[in-house]
Amino acid sequence: MQKLNPSKIVKNIFSISTGQAFSLIINFVSISLIARALSVDLFGNFNYLLAIATIISKLIDFGFVPIVFREVSQSQLRKNLINTAITLRLIFFVVALLLFNSIAFTLSKDLTEIVLTNIFLLNIILSNKFQNFREILEVTFRVNLSMHIPMTIVVLENIFLLILVMLFPFTSFPPLQYFISIYVLVNLPGFVVILFILKKKYQFNLKFNLENYKWLIKESLPIFGYVALIALFQQLDIIFLKYFSTEYSVGLYSAAMRLTIPFNIFPTALVMTIFPVIVRNIISNQEENKRLILLSYKLLFAFSFLLVLIISFRSEEIIHIVFGKNFIEASLATNLLLWGQVFLFFNFLSVDLFTAHRKQKNNLYYALLILIINTLLIFYFSNKLNHENIAMIKLASTGIGSLFIILLMIKSGIKVKQIKFRIIFFPLFLLGFVALVASLQINIVVYSLIIFVLAIVSMKVLKFVDDEEMSFILNLILKKNKTKIENA
Repeated sequence: MQKLNPSKIVKNIFSISTGQAFSLIINFVSISLIARALSVDLFGNFNYLLAIATIISKLIDFGFVPIVFREVSQSQLRKNLINTAITLRLIFFVVALLLFNSIAFTLSKDLTEIVLTNIFLLNIILSNKFQNFREILEVTFRVNLSMHIPMTIVVLENIFLLILVMLFPFTSFPPLQYFISIYVLVNLPGFVVILFILKKKYQFNLKFNLENYKWLIKESLPIFGYVALIALFQQLDIIFLKYFSTEYSVGLYSAAMRLTIPFNIFPTALVMTIFPVIVRNIISNQEENKRLILLSYKLLFAFSFLLVLIISFRSEEIIHIVFGKNFIEASLATNLLLWGQVFLFFNFLSVDLFTAHRKQKNNLYYALLILIINTLLIFYFSNKLNHENIAMIKLASTGIGSLFIILLMIKSGIKVKQIKFRIIFFPLFLLGFVALVASLQINIVVYSLIIFVLAIVSMKVLKFVDDEEMSFILNLILKKNKTKIENA
């Protein structure tokens, strides 16, 4: 029976967090340089083509990874499901590629746009950013809490991308074609290395396999619906914005969206690590699960709320530093999308809880609701749609989605340890203090450090995290907790 030391959980969270942090920072710098090299219009077109490729990638996703992750977490005997999922996605990818090009060549006269979209589509196979084939290959690393390996590769890929972006002024290639090409090709070496390590370290061989494919499809269908609908929810904004407004608005909205991407570091790392623990504890230790889930919700809220406050009060300055003065008009849209992240953090963990409890149909209901609300509001305001209005619509949709998830959790009987009323003092105090510090107009780095340190201290003083939870966190960090988590 496999036993996991809690210190290994902390190490895995650290590996994912630091790996994603470095990757996002480096990638963020690359995108910033790309935005500066392109006009606002061309940057909008870059993100428009990327949105099309992203939607297609999610339509062939089929929701396999959470199911495969769950099953392999419970038993290594189920690891053949990894090859089954890869085989099915490869079949779906070929079909989607043929359909897209058939439709594109029939409806579009812009050959360059079609070719560039096809280049982006190669990232479905090669890239970690698209979370498709690479995501399935990473299941083995996730289960073995060895995410430092793929995270290192991702960091190196992003460094390579940054180098090629910086070399652009010394080339004579058309800017849009150059940036899209390198955005894809930098991922090829890492894809090959991942396959090599899986074979050498974990004896995994990539092969055509359709074992249990009917069962996997049936189990994954609700998640597929969720993944596809969420992709539409996330990407249709850009497509609608280009249709109802201008590429200029798309460029501003894309810049605002790019500033929210770093927020995904912490929830991804946390949820990816606690998910197998929660799955094991559902049968053997419900009380431990309640404590772990509540603590996770608290940490997700504190992290998102803190970063939202830091950026919101100085958004114009940050946008100017990152993207240049041409993108300052994206300030309000950035603030609206950032506040929406507080709701999305909550939703991020909740949908995985539904999957762990085999109630993944709820994920589908949630995604369908927010997509319908978002789309209806977009069409209602289509005559005056711009980057700011569409950001407001996204905020409203995610907030309603969070309320709906709470109702689904109550109905599904998923219980969390009771929240104490005193936690409300933490966000109120933090909001007031950040507003005060922001008014002083001090250096932005010093401003951020002051708020971050105060937030950590106030979490303890105001008992946002109580003594029991603080002891639990410190024991993990200091590696003094010798309690073993058994694999049921």
